[in-house]
Amino acid sequence: HVTAEGMTLVKQAEDAASTKK
Repeated sequence: HVTAEGMTLVKQAEDAASTKK
């Protein structure tokens, strides 16, 4: 079960990873 907060955290983490790359 994924919550809205979880989705936000995942999106932020993915965005950060993309930026670092």
